Amino acid sequence: LVCYAGADAEAAAAAFAPLLSLRTVRMSQIDEKPYSDVLEEPHPPAGVRSMASSTLVERVDDRVVDAVDRYYAGGTTERMMFVRQLGGAANRVAADATAFAHRNVEALVLGGLFAPEDTSDDELLARLQPFEEFHDLGVGSYPGFVATNLPEDVERIYPPATLARLREVKRANDPGNVFRNNFNIVP
Repeated sequence: LVCYAGADAEAAAAAFAPLLSLRTVRMSQIDEKPYSDVLEEPHPPAGVRSMASSTLVERVDDRVVDAVDRYYAGGTTERMMFVRQLGGAANRVAADATAFAHRNVEALVLGGLFAPEDTSDDELLARLQPFEEFHDLGVGSYPGFVATNLPEDVERIYPPATLARLREVKRANDPGNVFRNNFNIVP
């Protein structure tokens, strides 16, 4: 799935052309639709569980492209991945202006997998392990695309200075840690 933000169909086709020339294309369809339709909440089919992890990369360079190739090595059908371009206006906001501090990144890389509904959490984590390489290439994670709730997730989502600032806010406003059903920041 590729999204081109603009109304010029010829410009969209030109932007997609390099992707369509990479390997065998099984299907290609370009539709114009409202952005809200692009953000539709995905739901796996009945009997299927999913798990995902994400990282933010400063550049989509050869190291990232090679890691994508390795992620798909072996022809597994349970894995999926997408790369979302970031930057622009989002990167013009100061890193300390919001809780989202990763303002120097070019892309979000998400890796996920689908497995039978009875697959244990531990097995899902083991199957998602090949995505760990991307965390080594990245500078953080985006919380909207992290399906685990591991202690290291909070550290990936918030850089040290941001996490320290959020802990101060938490200590001042929620010292009892009532609001903890999220990527919990311990006061």
